[in-house]
Amino acid sequence: KGESGWGANRIADKDPRLTLGDRKMPLSARNANTMWMLHFLAHLKDGGTAGFVMATGELSNGETARLEVRQALVDLDYVDCIVQLTNQLFANTAIPCSLWFLSKNRSGGNGYRKRTGEVLYIDARRLGKLIQDFRRQKELSGEDIAAMSTVYRTFRTGIGNVESPGFAAVGTLEEIRQHGYSLTPGRYVGTADDSDLDADFAEVLPGILRQLNEDFDRGAHLVASIRGKLSKVSRAD
Repeated sequence: KGESGWGANRIADKDPRLTLGDRKMPLSARNANTMWMLHFLAHLKDGGTAGFVMATGELSNGETARLEVRQALVDLDYVDCIVQLTNQLFANTAIPCSLWFLSKNRSGGNGYRKRTGEVLYIDARRLGKLIQDFRRQKELSGEDIAAMSTVYRTFRTGIGNVESPGFAAVGTLEEIRQHGYSLTPGRYVGTADDSDLDADFAEVLPGILRQLNEDFDRGAHLVASIRGKLSKVSRAD
């Protein structure tokens, strides 16, 4: 990312990836997320489905260019499933992320049912536990992954019920429009955006405090050591 952003100015106006239906998509000069979405979709074969990871903020970002791309993806019926995950799943960042699934098989076929006008939401923020002896990163268990994949498979095949209050729900495109094109699962599955995570935070808080105390102790020892060395230097002078 250079001084002029990620390089949106180097994408040609006639780049076919920027066209969705009869709409020409704008690009954010600040963030390349929507360009990645358009890139995945442009290279997706008919009948295919693409899944990718995005920062959770992209589900409701209000920047004009990014909102317009999200609106087009919804209006043109490409959004198949949104999964909101917990934070701390990656070693290099603590921010929460989400999974997006875009599909060109919404009309059914190849063993899948017709899903036009529907979007599956999964609020998986309660899934995942801190890795033992490593308090700053979480992991999803096999059961967690199975719970999410089973719901998505059921949604696509129509064999079984996917509705689970607080975890999974199927919404309509009209509902998305009523919510200002926000794709945050908590709006649709029946949970509040943040207050429902209080219990999870209460479980994590003791570990955070322990880590802070350990860091403070190490810092105190380091300060004492530096002071001791400076004192010796001072006496030597």
